[in-house]
Amino acid sequence: MAVDNHFDTGEYDPRAYWDARAEHCGGELYQAVCGYGLSAERNLTMDRMQRHLLARCLGRSLDGCDVLDFGCGAGRLAGWFQERGAGYSGVDLSSEMLALARRKYPDADFHRLDAAALPFPAERFDVAVSVTVLHHNPYETQRTLIAELLRVLRPGGLLLLLERTGPHRDAETLFTMFPRPRDEWIAEATACGATLERSLPARWWILPDTAGALLRRLAPRRAGDLDPAVTRWTGRLDPWLAPLLPWRRATAAALLFRKVPRQPRSSPTVPQ
Repeated sequence: MAVDNHFDTGEYDPRAYWDARAEHCGGELYQAVCGYGLSAERNLTMDRMQRHLLARCLGRSLDGCDVLDFGCGAGRLAGWFQERGAGYSGVDLSSEMLALARRKYPDADFHRLDAAALPFPAERFDVAVSVTVLHHNPYETQRTLIAELLRVLRPGGLLLLLERTGPHRDAETLFTMFPRPRDEWIAEATACGATLERSLPARWWILPDTAGALLRRLAPRRAGDLDPAVTRWTGRLDPWLAPLLPWRRATAAALLFRKVPRQPRSSPTVPQ
């Protein structure tokens, strides 16, 4: 499998890049929306950890909740939300990704994003999630997108951001990712009218990375061949280790916010 690259799209343009990802994935869901070029075991471990973090933040049941999956891609999480009783809507800027999603989940509600404005009225949803999506957008658009997610949330609704953390990067060093330090993500959402409810450290391969490093030292010639098996078994333990992960070892964060209800304006005192 080829490494993740520009797919001949030129400078990083989110729509062109993710259309190309969908076209190059060969119908494999994880290659489309997780780590392009990574093994199935690595991507399955990443997916397992992300679902675990969703459950820790949102609970096991979402009965009666209208949920917006921002940047739904090929619909990877549609089934997860539907199984928990949520009314699910997914939105994505890539028509090619949405074609994959509609084939897999023909009864789900998918919409194409044509601009920064979401195609929904204000206060439409109870929950909005961005699972590793905002950090694929340039820094100058991230606050705009957070504000849009809050706009379509009902007062008191929940916004879950599961995004890469770390120092700012530019397109020359990590061309599809624009991470922020955790405190900056919190500051951006707070400035848009949200309060932080919960903050969890995240890392996709906690034990597999440790076991892989040990394997490369003990059996360097066989490390590549053995990595899928090592990841398959050690990755099952990652969700149990997640609560013990110190922030200094985190590469991402699950940040749960609540939309602050608008305060009614007080009527001016009429002089007697």
